Amino acid sequence: MEYKYKIFQVNSKERWISIKSNDEWDHEEPDAFVYLVKKIQSDTGGTIEKVGDGRYILKNNDPRFVYQWDDLFGIVVIYPEHLSEDEAKIFLSKYMSEF
Repeated sequence: MEYKYKIFQVNSKERWISIKSNDEWDHEEPDAFVYLVKKIQSDTGGTIEKVGDGRYILKNNDPRFVYQWDDLFGIVVIYPEHLSEDEAKIFLSKYMSEF
């Protein structure tokens, strides 16, 4: 399956961006999440490192996003304090394609 993504919701106060995929199962299976993180890792370098339950970072990579997946919220990207919401969205927009 070819995955497509779009920014679904932004919480500026908590500094997270929710991403929706065209996979109808993206809240039940992490396949779309795994593909997205591996795509970003492939493009930017770094090593995928688990930092919590369903939470990952790309070690030795900037920006230092935390990529999170769970069956309640689906794909969530938490952006660091040194980035503005706009900067985070600009970075992620390279991986978004409306569906």
